[in-house]
Amino acid sequence: MTRPGRVPPASAEAAQVMALRIVEFLSREDGQIDAFLAVSGLSLDDFRERLTEPETLAAVMDFLLQEDARVIAFAADAGIAPEVIPGLRAFLPGGDLPHWT
Repeated sequence: MTRPGRVPPASAEAAQVMALRIVEFLSREDGQIDAFLAVSGLSLDDFRERLTEPETLAAVMDFLLQEDARVIAFAADAGIAPEVIPGLRAFLPGGDLPHWT
């Protein structure tokens, strides 16, 4: 178990834990879960049912990474460097795809 703010070595498990921390963060931020559901096409029930699936966790992380302000706010809340998040994203499905921006 790691202390809050500490990031375990990069792995698929660490990426999944980080994505679940992102879900918790988004649920506390006004309108963010609704925004995620709108862009993902998932209903709240579907989201709850699929929450532990690596593909769903990847979608959550992708949603966070779409806006710098979200990344910075989450990183500050979690006590981590923003640069940690994209590195962990690589361990979830689709994370090995190149980023062209």
